[in-house]
Amino acid sequence: MKNNKIKQPIIGILPDYKDGEINSYATKSFYALRTSFVDAIAKSGGLPILITYQYDAIDDYLDLIDGLLIVGGYFDIDPKTYGENFIHPTTKLNLKRSEYEYAFVTRALDREKLPILGVCNGMQLLSVLHGGKLIQHIPDEKNKNYINHEQSKIEGFQEYEKPYHKVIIKKNSQLNAIIGEDEINTNSSHHQAVASVGDQLNVVAYASDGIIEAVEKPLHTFCVGVQWHPELNSSPVDVKIFNAFIAKSREFLQTKIK
Repeated sequence: MKNNKIKQPIIGILPDYKDGEINSYATKSFYALRTSFVDAIAKSGGLPILITYQYDAIDDYLDLIDGLLIVGGYFDIDPKTYGENFIHPTTKLNLKRSEYEYAFVTRALDREKLPILGVCNGMQLLSVLHGGKLIQHIPDEKNKNYINHEQSKIEGFQEYEKPYHKVIIKKNSQLNAIIGEDEINTNSSHHQAVASVGDQLNVVAYASDGIIEAVEKPLHTFCVGVQWHPELNSSPVDVKIFNAFIAKSREFLQTKIK
């Protein structure tokens, strides 16, 4: 049971994992996490902590935290996890991270009252864990009029704080209730995308070209995934997503300290 004096919900963040390299941050392995994720959690009233890759500590972490943030990163989910043996040449694997996230989030989903927010790869992982599949490289989708979803390659849009394309949000969805708008402008930083979501998840937002931009799990207290990066505040409504996530995490905390 938590101390009654604790007012801030503890938000666990699954960081990236990097093998040390000469001329990099460190020559030995290290965890990596952009400060924008930590800042977004703190700004909305949460207390962020980093979750280390310890399989035997997963349940202890889940007992400790009041919310889980699954962040993006410079890697792609292993296609084998969604039933594909083919690996596209552009697919960047980070098996140490992928395998731990897969195990951790699988256990987290068993706790239906634990709020979960997935960003970019995090949304894709939520989809895969529910039986969904991914597009391994959007530009290779033939006969599709998809825009380039890597805005860093588009002149004038290299800064991710700038909105890049429209996202249409379904009415009568949790995300729509959070944001309060049917259409927003977001940033975009991904070459893969969700092709299907499988069971128990609903697709609740699309880009104008049809790419899936958000999912949610109606039977879960709060389980939302977005393809863009709201922690970078490219849209005035992005903070609403973190505010809602922290609000649900605070509610979850209160059930633990009563």
